[in-house]
Amino acid sequence: MQMRSIIVIGVLASAVSSVALAASFSAGINISEEVAPEKTGLRIYPGAALVVKKKGKDDSADIQFVFGEYGLKIVAAKLRSMDAPGKVAQFYRDDLKRFGEVLDCSNPQAVETKLSKDEKSKVLTCDGDKPRRNNVLYKVGRKDDQHVVEIKPSGEGSEFSLVHVKMRSPE
Repeated sequence: MQMRSIIVIGVLASAVSSVALAASFSAGINISEEVAPEKTGLRIYPGAALVVKKKGKDDSADIQFVFGEYGLKIVAAKLRSMDAPGKVAQFYRDDLKRFGEVLDCSNPQAVETKLSKDEKSKVLTCDGDKPRRNNVLYKVGRKDDQHVVEIKPSGEGSEFSLVHVKMRSPE
């Protein structure tokens, strides 16, 4: 998952929040950079370090958006390890199991259930999410509360993104 997508969501949320204020109900947006990767709810791979951008800031964000009874929270961090992608992938596949069945979206044979076809279903699917070539993409949870890990080769090691997406809506 790319930080660019998160920023686009933030810009859209900002535009919608100004409309919400005029309609006299609560709305707001909060964007924090340089967030501790532990805030994703995932364990940090041993020896991994945050990826630092050219300007000296790490490549992480905590975005919260509230629009009446609706809400969206995205916490993302990008890290780097000197270990091979396969080793990092196994670590996160095991870690993600505590949240439920792990979907391997990098596997073209990933099975989508019939329940996932119902738009109101909270069953998480790969929904056409495919990693870039040679990357691994795991998802776990429900559509409204999911953890995503994408791992890619980087030099002699790995670079990986940890993301937690949580949505709130009236039921």
